Amino acid sequence: MSRMNGHHHEDATAEDKLVEVPQYSLIKLRNLYKANWPKHIVAYYLIENYMDWLEKVNNIKNLKIYSLNGEWRKDGTFVIVDRYRLFVYTLDESNKKLKRILNLLDWSKGFDVSSVCSRHLPAVLQILEKKRLPIEKSFMLNFHYLPKEEGVKFDITPPEGIYLKQLVPPDGIKINDVWPHAHNGSLYFIQRLIEMNLNIGAFTKEEDELIAWCLRIEMGSFGSLQVDERFQRRGLGSLVVKIMSKRLSELGKDVTAGIVDSNYKSRQLFQKLGFKHIDDTHWFSVAPSIPHFRWVD
Repeated sequence: MSRMNGHHHEDATAEDKLVEVPQYSLIKLRNLYKANWPKHIVAYYLIENYMDWLEKVNNIKNLKIYSLNGEWRKDGTFVIVDRYRLFVYTLDESNKKLKRILNLLDWSKGFDVSSVCSRHLPAVLQILEKKRLPIEKSFMLNFHYLPKEEGVKFDITPPEGIYLKQLVPPDGIKINDVWPHAHNGSLYFIQRLIEMNLNIGAFTKEEDELIAWCLRIEMGSFGSLQVDERFQRRGLGSLVVKIMSKRLSELGKDVTAGIVDSNYKSRQLFQKLGFKHIDDTHWFSVAPSIPHFRWVD
C-alpha cells in the first residue's frame, strides 16, 4: 500500500522510531487529555505525576516518555517506560498509532503493563500476540472517580487511640510484605511512591504501629489500600480514603481509585463514599524473554 499525503500507512513503517517527549513539552501533552473530562483522567494525572517527579529529581534513571516519530501533538499518543512498568495512551480512537509505537518497544526484559484503558486493550493484546509474548498474570480494575467538590466535604476525625500521618520509606517494608501484588522490584516501587507522592498511614498511639494505609500511584489513583487484619471492620479503610480524598481535593485535584474487579468489599466502600465507576483498566505482566532476568535498580 502506498503512503498517502505524506502520512504513514497504519502498520509500522521502516521510518517509525521512538522519540522522547522533552520535559518542557509535558504540560502541553498533559493538557491534551483535559478534553471530555473525566474520560482521559488516567492519562492526565499520569503525565502530571511524572512532571512532578521530574521537578523533584532532575534525571530519573530508567524513565523514558516516548512519542511515535515526535508526533504527539496530533493525538497525544505516548508510552511511558518506567523501569519495568509500561503505561500507554492515545486519543486516536482507532489505536493505529498505539500499535505502531508498541511494536517499537524492547520487550525482552518484560513489562508490568499498567492501567490500560478498556478502549486500548485490543491494540495491546494484538501486539503481544504478534510478538508471541506470554502474559504471566492479569487482572481488571474498576476505575472510580470522585470530583474534588465532593472530596473536600469529608469529615476526617480519627477514632480514639489512632493518629494519622504521612508515611516514610521504611514503612514500605511492612506494606510490601502484606501486599497481595508484591513481586521482584516492588519494595523499591512502594518506597518510591511513599517518598514522591501523597499518602497516608493510620498508627496506634500506644505502640506507634502502622495499621492502615493508602498510597497514590503513578496515574494519580489510590493504590495499595490496606488495613491490618487485627484492626478491620473499624472504619479505618474508609477513614484513610476520606483523608486522602480531602487532601487531594484541597490541592485542586479530582480523586480516582482503581479497585480490583473481584474485590466486592472495596468497591462497596468507594461507592458508599460517592465514587462513580467510570472505566475499567487492565494490568498484566509480560514475562522477560531474557533467561533468569531479574530487575536490579
